[in-house]
Amino acid sequence: MKRSYYLYLILGAIGVYGISTLLRRKKINEAIANISTDEEGNSGQAEAGFDANKVARALFLTMIGFGTDDAKFFEIGNSLSDSQMEAVKVAYANRFGESLEEAIKDDFSFGDEARALTLFGYSI
Repeated sequence: MKRSYYLYLILGAIGVYGISTLLRRKKINEAIANISTDEEGNSGQAEAGFDANKVARALFLTMIGFGTDDAKFFEIGNSLSDSQMEAVKVAYANRFGESLEEAIKDDFSFGDEARALTLFGYSI
C-alpha cells in the first residue's frame, strides 16, 4: 500500500512539473511575440517600436521556475543591439529590483553563466 502511495505522489509531482514547464514556455513565447512586433504589426525590433520593459519581462520569464530556458534567453539577447541591451538592463533593474547581472549569476551555471554575462556586456 505504501509503495503505491509514494508512486502516485512521485507521478503527481512529475505531472505538476511538466504542466508548470509547459505554462512557463507558453508565457515566454507570448512575451517574445509581444517584443518582436511593433505597433503596426511589423516584425523585428526597430528602435522606434522597441519596449525595454517587454524585453526585461521576457528575460525574467526565461529565468523563473524550475531551471532556466537558456535557448530562449540567448535568442532574446542575441536579437538586441547594444543600445537596446543597455535599456533592457535599466528596465530589468527598475522592474524586478535586482540587476540583470545578479539574476544571471543566480540562475545560470558554469559556462552558460559566463556566456550570458558576456552577451550583456558584464565582466566574468
